[in-house]
Order: sequence, then structure tokens, then C-alpha cells
Amino acid sequence: MKRIKERSKGIIKKKRMSFAIRLSVILLSVFTVFSILHLCSSIKSITAQYSDLMIRETKRTDTINSIESHLAEHQTYIFEHVLSTTDSEKNGLESKAQKDKKELMSEVQELRKEFKDTKYDIRYKSLASNVINYLMDSETVFSMSHNGQYDEMHEYMQDTLVDYINSVNDNVSSFKNLLQEDIQEARVDLESNTKAIYMHAIILLMVLIACSVFSLIISFRLSHEIINIDPLTQIPNFDCFLGYCDKPFMRRNLSNYAIMSIDIKGFQYFNQQLGTSFGDALLIEYASQLKKNKSRKRYHEYIARVNGDSFIALHKIDRIPVITDYLRQIDMNVRFKDSVQKVTVYSRCGVCPLEKGMSVMDAVENSRTALKEAKKLSSSSCVWYTPKMSEKEHNAKETIAKFSEAIKNKEFLVFYQPKVDMTTNKLCGCEALVRWMHDGKLIPPFSFIPILEDEGYITELDFYVFEKVCEDISVWVSKGIEPVRISSNFSKLHLKNKRFAEDVLETIAKYNVDKKYIEIELTESSGYDDFEAMTQFVNKMKVESIHTAIDDFGTGYSSLSLLKDLDIDVVKLDKSFLNGANTDLQKQMIENIIKMIRDLHHDVICEGVETEQQAQFLKSVKCFMAQGYLYDKPLPHDDFESRLVSPVYVLEKEDKS
Repeated sequence: MKRIKERSKGIIKKKRMSFAIRLSVILLSVFTVFSILHLCSSIKSITAQYSDLMIRETKRTDTINSIESHLAEHQTYIFEHVLSTTDSEKNGLESKAQKDKKELMSEVQELRKEFKDTKYDIRYKSLASNVINYLMDSETVFSMSHNGQYDEMHEYMQDTLVDYINSVNDNVSSFKNLLQEDIQEARVDLESNTKAIYMHAIILLMVLIACSVFSLIISFRLSHEIINIDPLTQIPNFDCFLGYCDKPFMRRNLSNYAIMSIDIKGFQYFNQQLGTSFGDALLIEYASQLKKNKSRKRYHEYIARVNGDSFIALHKIDRIPVITDYLRQIDMNVRFKDSVQKVTVYSRCGVCPLEKGMSVMDAVENSRTALKEAKKLSSSSCVWYTPKMSEKEHNAKETIAKFSEAIKNKEFLVFYQPKVDMTTNKLCGCEALVRWMHDGKLIPPFSFIPILEDEGYITELDFYVFEKVCEDISVWVSKGIEPVRISSNFSKLHLKNKRFAEDVLETIAKYNVDKKYIEIELTESSGYDDFEAMTQFVNKMKVESIHTAIDDFGTGYSSLSLLKDLDIDVVKLDKSFLNGANTDLQKQMIENIIKMIRDLHHDVICEGVETEQQAQFLKSVKCFMAQGYLYDKPLPHDDFESRLVSPVYVLEKEDKS
């Protein structure tokens, strides 16, 4: 009863918060729209005012300036007329003066239109009167000049005309000053209005930010309580799954159920080859198929999405075989971009029965542990949990916990396994291999490398080894010992690092190592996981004159494609080639593969050579480089240094261990 009340209160709270969000969003939207409209209207009004002002005042100023200019010209013509000695010159100057007179009268009339019934009207009348009187008196001067009345003309100009000229000039200057003052005043008003709009905009922005923050706070609080459905697949999420298992009815009957952790084989392939949008469509249909298998009404089963292609399910134990048989291969019709594509999906799952006393979370963790085991197996798509898996998981976690300290204490040692030119039995290269010396014991690679690979720590170890290789090469060169090309292994996880090539080059530069001594070795499966990234890396190394090699050739998915499309230098045949060379047909196949590799201009080396018979066979099929116990096991630093000094092998017995 208490749980029901709490749930009821929670629902009411969610509804109230949901209403608050809707209301705040509506009010915020309305306020924003009206505020923006108001700002736009204000800005439009100010822009129009300023535009009108500038047009009007510019026109008036231009007219005043034109009057001033024509007056000056007219005055010049008068004085030149007085000084002229010939009638033709006088007539020409008088004609020009008449033209200016017409312009002046036209401009005075233009000002009349501009200044009538304004505060400028009185000043205009004074200006117009002075201009007209000046023009009339100037005609008298022209007449006197024509008649040779020079004494009367000079007296008349001194007593009358000069006064009009000064008055007109004073009127023009006064007009210009007044117009400038008005323009300045209008600009001050416009600046004041503009600042007011800016303040309005700032206040609006602050209000919008406050409302947005308020809505976000409410949304975040609400999201923690109401989001129980996965947004992509529309099935419950993991939290909802745990809540379902915690229901009283289910808690009483969990011992009849098992937890299943499920994912899709090769889901990364769909994303890379067909795009994430198709991957999403695939997940939606896959979730729909999982829902078809659960029976909630009859068996109270449940299915949820954890993340990516990871799903979790609760099924009756006696129904697990039926479920796993269905999951093994599902033929689906995926709806994508207005079309339907048929896809066959293979699933992997880990199963853990909910035994009495076991918590749901423990069962979930156990099922994930079983799923990890299923991912490692090619023969089985479904693995049931056993306690030994937890012990293995515990060891893995312990290895990870010790790893950082081991790196810091330099517990990882680099051994070098020689590569031999079988035509001369001379050392021609080597491979850098890592060993872990912990508490005085040498831990073999298979005990920690797969764990570090699964957890992603292998990338740090790879560069630790590579840096040690570069350091050793630098020391050998300084001692006058000629090194050989050393192959350093790098996990496919490095291809996810966009700076992988740059990190390799920076390490080489740090120790000032000649690039001819370096070879970068990648596994064939790296190309399957991310062929484009691998191609870019190999090409970058080729530009930098650094050798690249493909390890474990022949064990992956795309051997021929790698040979054809990758510009690698060395192909390393997996030892399984030699172990399988038992019949003439198998030997012929190996010979053809080696010929094909050589025809594509790649060097070829075979690992795992343990007997003289194997060495002879390889030489007969034109594979002349080998690596294996016939020549040497992986050597510690000092022993390998001695081998560099004495690089020729003398084989005294068939097998050297």
C-alpha cells in the first residue's frame, strides 16, 4: 500500500512538473515573439527617422552650398567685368553672370519649398531679399561698366553692392551653422533612442536566459523520473528493467527465471558498411523481434535495451532453449529510407539463472561475463554462466588493477625473437615481444595480453614496448653495434586513434632513430575491423619510409583483399600454414600463396619454423625468411645484443629450444 501511495505521489508530481514545463515554454514563446516584434518595430522606426533626416538635411545643405558657390561666381564675374577693357569680354562675362542669376533664383525658390512655415522661414526671407536686391544692383553695375561710368560705379559698389554681398554671405553662413546644429541635435536624439533599444534588447536577453534556465532545471528534474523508455527502440531501458524485477510479485518468483544478456554479432559491420542510420533501423526491428519472444501476460517475461546493440532479458528458465534457438538466426525485414531490406542477424547471449539468494544485479553481471565468453567462441552463440567465469573475470580485473603500477615500475620486459635469412643463415631482423616480470616470476603473454586487449589497455603497452625498442636501437648505434630492422606489434585498437601515425613518428624522433630500423606490425584482423583507417596508416608509413607488416596472415577474413589493396612491405605467414602442410595439395597451395605474395611485390616471412625439414620446404617454395625455435627463441636484451655482434647461425641440431 505504501509503495502504491508513493507511486501515486510520483505520478502527480510528474504531471505538475510536465504542466509547469509546458506553461513556461508557452509563456516564454509568446513573450519572445512580442518582444522581437517590438524591437523590430523600434529599429525600423529609428532607421526611417535617421534616413529621412539625412536625406532632408543633405538636400538643404547642398542647396545652401550651391547658392554660396553661385554667389561667389557671380561676384567674380562682376569684378572681372569692371576690369575688362573690351566689349566682347564684358558681354561674355555678363552672359555667364546671367546664367548664375537664373541658377540662384531657382535655388532660392527651392529653399522656399523647404523652409516655408518652418523655423527657418524668417531667415529664408532675409536671405531671399538680400539675394534679389544684390542681383538687381549687380545689373546697375553692369550698365555703369558698359557706359564707362567708372567713378560712379566704384562709389555705388562701395556704398550699396558690398553691403548686400556681406549680408548674403552672413545669411548663408548662418543657415549652414543652423543646419549643422539641427543635424547634431537629431543625431544625439537618435543615439539616445538607439541606446534605449539596446538596453531593451539586453533586458529581453536576460529574461529569456532566466526563463530558459528555469525550463531546463524543471526538465532535468523531470527527466530523472519519467524517462523509462529507450528513445530509439521504444522498449524499456535498463533502469526500468531493474524496477520491474524489484516488483513484489517478481521478487517472490525470480528463482524460476534467468537473466539473458544479448547482443548482435558483427553489429559494427552494419554501422560501418551501411551507415549508422541503417544501424538504428536494424536495432528498432531487432528490438521488435525480441519483444515477440517474450510473454509478459503468461510468463511475466521482460526485455530492455541497455545501450548500443546490448539488450537484457528476463525469461523463464524452461523457455531459454526455445529463446536461444530463435536468437541464433533471425531473418528480418528492416525498413530503411522508404524501402524494406531483408537482413539475417545472428545473436550472442550469456545466460545466468537467478538462483535463490542471488541479487538481480549479480545475475546481470554474471550474464555479461557469460556473454564475454560467448564472444570469444565461434562454435557457440549462447553460453551459460559458471563460477569459473567469475574467477577468470576476477583475474582479469586484478590484471588491470596491477597494470598501471607495472608500467610505472617497468615490470614489462622486451624480448627479441630473431628473423633469419635462410639462404645465408644470417640474422636479418627481429620481432619485439613483451614479457611481464612480476614478483620475480615471468608471466607469459597469453595470461595478460588478451585481457589488456579486451579492456583497451593494450594500446598503452604497445607504445611502452615501441619506446623501449627505439631506446635500445639508439643505444646500440651509440655503441657501434649495427642493429637490424625490428618489428613492433600494434593492436588494431590503435586504428581508432586519429593520431596513431603521428604518435609513432614522434616516438621515433624522440630517440633520433633511423627509420630503416623500424617495422610496424599489424594483425590481419585489423583490416577487417577498419580497413579505411588501416589503409591511411599504411600509406602514411610508406610516405615516411617506414616498413609495415601484416601478422597472422591467412587466419582472418580478408586475406586476398589485404594483399591487393594495402601497400604493405612484409607479409608474415601464420605458423598454421606449416602445421597444415601435410599433403602435396596443401604444399602446392602454400607455394601458390607465396608466389602470389611475391608477385604483388611484398616480402614474405614464415613464423613457427621449428625443424630443418620445414626450413627446407620453405626454401623450396621460395620463402627465404623465417622466424622460429629452429634458430632462436625470444631473447632478452643482452642475449640479443650478443646475437647482433655474431649474426650468423650455425645449425648443429634440428630443433633449438
